[in-house]
Amino acid sequence: MKLSRLLLPFCLPVLLLACAQVPTEMRYFPEPGDSGDARLWPQLPEVPRYEYAGQLIGEQNFGPAEHSEPGTGEKLFNWLVGLGIGQQYNPRVLVRPQAGMIDAAGNIYVTDVGRQAVFVFDVIQNRLLVWTQADEGDVFADPIGIAAGEKGEILVADATLHRVIRLRADGEAIGSFGRNILQRPTGITRDPVTRQVFVADTLAHDIKVFDDAGKFIRSLGGPGSAPGEFNAPTHIHVTGDRLYVTDTLNARIQVLELDGKPESVIGKRG
Repeated sequence: MKLSRLLLPFCLPVLLLACAQVPTEMRYFPEPGDSGDARLWPQLPEVPRYEYAGQLIGEQNFGPAEHSEPGTGEKLFNWLVGLGIGQQYNPRVLVRPQAGMIDAAGNIYVTDVGRQAVFVFDVIQNRLLVWTQADEGDVFADPIGIAAGEKGEILVADATLHRVIRLRADGEAIGSFGRNILQRPTGITRDPVTRQVFVADTLAHDIKVFDDAGKFIRSLGGPGSAPGEFNAPTHIHVTGDRLYVTDTLNARIQVLELDGKPESVIGKRG
């Protein structure tokens, strides 16, 4: 009798036990000893505007609701299939996170150029997803900016693929835009009122503007240090009718009107 037939009656219950779903929950990891006023900014007697809640690392943020150690069945299953024997497990953790967003359901999305992926902290299903697939059969190379698109889409600016990838809410790529227009896209944001997408093109030292269909509309700014000009712009965000741009190598944040007209500058070199 073959060994596999001898093991089958033993393995089946173990497989069922190991595959049984264990209730999990998502946790933040506050720093030990951080409590009270130390977690508020600014601290009292000022009026606090922020409270430190913890940090996101990766799969360690998700564990069994009661304890995080694998159960006996899971350990036995891992032993049967050879996991942990002469192999080092590579946990799914953030390596070089770049930008993040939160969708309407509260799920947290983080781009990571170190893992060449988008990490999805699913607070509804209490699970971690790692998306690596871009469009046209490519995988992500340098995903940096991420923003919510129209109708629940997710937009990811990949600096090395030279385009913005459009993803459905389940992570499936449904196209892209910006090819042959964007040189090194980094930050990305969308204005839901004008339905325009703003992309920081770091290598071109300007901001490219697209509509929701991905059609190029215009460029804002250009290389330089005068108001409205940029030197390697990176992260970008729309709030109300103002566009905030991290003008990296000019060591400042520029505040612009949505047509590119400069309004003010925050910070300076040194």
